[in-house]
Amino acid sequence: MFLVYVAVIASAWGIRQAGGLDLEEFFSLVGEYPVFAPVLFVIVYALLVALLIPTLPVNLAAGVLWGGLWGGVLATLGSALGAALAFQLSRSSVGKPFAKKYDNGLLKWIMRQIDENPWKVVAFVRLNPAFPSGPVNFIFGLTSINFATYSYSTLLFLFPPSLGVALIGSEAGNILLQGEALDLFRILSMTLVGMLILLVGYWSGKSLLKKKQA
Repeated sequence: MFLVYVAVIASAWGIRQAGGLDLEEFFSLVGEYPVFAPVLFVIVYALLVALLIPTLPVNLAAGVLWGGLWGGVLATLGSALGAALAFQLSRSSVGKPFAKKYDNGLLKWIMRQIDENPWKVVAFVRLNPAFPSGPVNFIFGLTSINFATYSYSTLLFLFPPSLGVALIGSEAGNILLQGEALDLFRILSMTLVGMLILLVGYWSGKSLLKKKQA
């Protein structure tokens, strides 16, 4: 992991020194390779997720490059692929230590929820912005949740936040690149997307807490 970090940083520095980070040239390359560019983007996104590198700027960039919808789809695919990779790395190297029995009440309740409602727990974590996505991917690998359930629920419930960020990136790109004014409709649409994500996360957390109290 450390060597990959060093390689990524050195490569980015070298490209910048060579003048390879020209924005217009980058957009033209994406246009010239309509199939290869999205595939490469998803692979790079997945590696960033697996290496615990923050991906919010990359998610925003997806909206700038491919628009809100397709940018959100590509960001979701990359994020889900990286999450699956991190899960497998954690599971294969450490195993499932969190699947053991604990005396601690909170840990016992969390492990029981994962056993009884695995996809609901994943949904709550993915839709709640309070949880850092990178470390969570590795932590899930240490629990008893199976890979298939983790993968499909991660892919499904990562889409709303990824779409929201890509939509914001798309609108920001229009303003920066085309000089368009940010009208009332765009403000409302971006605000509604953010509120929807927060409300779904709040609702999921509230239902889980009610079960715990019951």
